[in-house]
Amino acid sequence: MRQSGIVISAHNDHRHERDVADDDHLTPRELEVLKALSIGMQDAEIAAELFISVRTVHAHLRSIYSKLGVHSRSAATRYFVQLEVIHGQLMA
Repeated sequence: MRQSGIVISAHNDHRHERDVADDDHLTPRELEVLKALSIGMQDAEIAAELFISVRTVHAHLRSIYSKLGVHSRSAATRYFVQLEVIHGQLMA
């Protein structure tokens, strides 16, 4: 489903405006990692929660950052919060 015209803004990275629907290609596991990141979990906590290694968490984060065009945890978290607002507790 495409949500045209939905724009988010990230202030401290190279991404200024982006249509959130363009990022629907995150894998289910990447979305799980992003959700955990958005509630403030550290990499080791995410790894333990998802039964994966810390290196795998880092690989997922690199992929998430690349797909979203962001360079920080806070920018990725802003994306996730906006996604939840648009889709109404999609990740509950």
